[in-house]
Amino acid sequence: MRGRVEDARRHLDRLRTALTSAFPRDIDEAMPELEQAIASIREVKAQLGGGGTPEAGLTADLTALAQDIQIAQRLTDRGREFWQRRARALAMAGGYVATGQLAPLRPGATIRVEG
Repeated sequence: MRGRVEDARRHLDRLRTALTSAFPRDIDEAMPELEQAIASIREVKAQLGGGGTPEAGLTADLTALAQDIQIAQRLTDRGREFWQRRARALAMAGGYVATGQLAPLRPGATIRVEG
């Protein structure tokens, strides 16, 4: 059981690293880490519910991990929301599509380069 708790911690650590990235794709790519952390915690809780004997301090670790997972979930949700709003703002300003990529040129458009 302790190993599953440590697995969950490692997954959350990788997710936290992704959350400090400047790129939204890093958050999207790290989402499986959050899902794996949740799965690890559920497995431990199922073992405890099935009559498993908790190791010393395991209950406190599970409580702390559950709180960390909730915080990570809120952070990822807010990060995604931020990037979605940013993409919409760029699209409204013109020149960009909702994904953040440059918008295709209109037919008959010209490009002017100076310098």
